[in-house]
Amino acid sequence: MVELVVLSGCATYPSAHDHVIVFNGEMTRTEGEFRMNGTLNFYLGTAGNRTISNLTVTLYDENRQQISGFDVGTISVNGTRGPVQQRVTIESETAPTYVVIESPDVWRARDVQTSGYVWNGDRYEEYTVASLENRFGE
Repeated sequence: MVELVVLSGCATYPSAHDHVIVFNGEMTRTEGEFRMNGTLNFYLGTAGNRTISNLTVTLYDENRQQISGFDVGTISVNGTRGPVQQRVTIESETAPTYVVIESPDVWRARDVQTSGYVWNGDRYEEYTVASLENRFGE
């Protein structure tokens, strides 16, 4: 006998109180070159409205030294809409080990998380970034 349970409903992202900024799209690494094409999505948590200025996507090498940074600008989220999206297209002749979505506003806020990505030898794996100290996934 096989039982099938079907649940319906609407899931929200994030499920916590924090706001979350994540990348949705493609990251490719070929012959030492890197390309990132998609959107940054700012999901509203239950923590209230938030504006993040000086948002950047920063590329780091295996020694955690900055290769380059790409200014995304300001992204805001409020209770009347979301997720807010910001288009991102990045090309680099140097393939990064780490790709980090970051901002001084995020480091000061206790209710915003971003995403980082680390090259595992095959693809970029996502991890949560909640502070400057853990921007490399520690």
